[in-house]
Amino acid sequence: MEGGFFFRNPHTRGGIFKGTPTADGASTVKVADLTADGSGNCPTLRVVDNAVSATDFEAVQANANCFTFLERFPGGFTPQFGGTVQDMSVALGVRGTTQNDWFYDLSAVIGRNSVKHFMHNTINPQLAAQRTDIPTTYYPGIYTQSDRIFDSTVSKPHDMGWNTPLHVAFGLEFRQSTFEREAGDENSWFIDERLAEQGFGIGSNGFPGLALKNAGKDSRDSFAAYIDLESNVLDNLLLGAALRYEVYNEFGSTTDGKFTFRYQATDTLSFRGAVSSGFRAPTVGQSNVRNVSTVFSGDRLVDRGVLPPTHPLSVLKGSKPLQPEESLSGTLGMVFNLGAATVTVDYYTILVEDRIAISSSKKLTPADTKKAEDELGVEDASSFSEVAFFTNGFDTITRGLDMVL
Repeated sequence: MEGGFFFRNPHTRGGIFKGTPTADGASTVKVADLTADGSGNCPTLRVVDNAVSATDFEAVQANANCFTFLERFPGGFTPQFGGTVQDMSVALGVRGTTQNDWFYDLSAVIGRNSVKHFMHNTINPQLAAQRTDIPTTYYPGIYTQSDRIFDSTVSKPHDMGWNTPLHVAFGLEFRQSTFEREAGDENSWFIDERLAEQGFGIGSNGFPGLALKNAGKDSRDSFAAYIDLESNVLDNLLLGAALRYEVYNEFGSTTDGKFTFRYQATDTLSFRGAVSSGFRAPTVGQSNVRNVSTVFSGDRLVDRGVLPPTHPLSVLKGSKPLQPEESLSGTLGMVFNLGAATVTVDYYTILVEDRIAISSSKKLTPADTKKAEDELGVEDASSFSEVAFFTNGFDTITRGLDMVL
């Protein structure tokens, strides 16, 4: 898969081309001072009538200590972004019946999905020292999500003297989810302190590479035990109940349940309903994702980073560690059997607390950037104009009516 980013204007794109206006308000294009101590005395490269001054441009080219990206992309550029996706899964299982009539089902499912990102027709401004040999193709990193699920269930009907036997099922489940971040090639995240201090952007423009120090692997384990009961306790009444207990190594434990019934009032009319609670832990990816994109903010283009909720920049803008979503739902309905047709009417309501979503964009002020770089150790803070993060943003109540003929 591949797609284009926004065009980088050769006069106005910040972090690459756009320079500091002159005292009389004239626009300029940034010129990199490549000396170790900033003694290059680089000329000012002014923009006059929507074109750079030819005299200034020649002066920059004549100075071996100076470089402008107009020499590499005189007409600007449009980064191309994409990824190579690999997806695989394997499921194995065995089922059967024991000598004392217990049915068993044992299974294992292993799945893996990875995306190797690539960028071309772009640059990392921190490589200005390579001048016109700056590479234009980068591999910013690989994201891999993998899951391993091992499940065992046994069941058997038991005669309780009711209208039908009591169906009993119970089982155990183990799940391990892993989110891995592999660093990109060094050119995609390389930082030259001289150029960073001069305000040049960091990383492959459009999607900075993942640095070695930010690479890693995060895993979450959970263990669950559950039981399910169901029977026609009366000739016209079906009851069911289920209970699930689950333990997460990050969020502690949770117990959820479900109760269902179906009552046959007459030969043509029956009532049914259910009430249940639910629990959903944030994915490992939501807790550890790192993504950068160029978006419109107001009337200008900015680089927005979607960062982990625990990242220093996210915390600086008010993020908190993700918590699980919890839900409570109920449904009540009726079924009309009219012989030639069946009509069902069901009302439902679903309450979800602490739903997970991406926050609104949080603008980074110059003070935020300076604090992140000086106090929080975020070397690439200047790469972002805004940040966003996954958060437990809101509660929802959904109500509806289903009618089926």
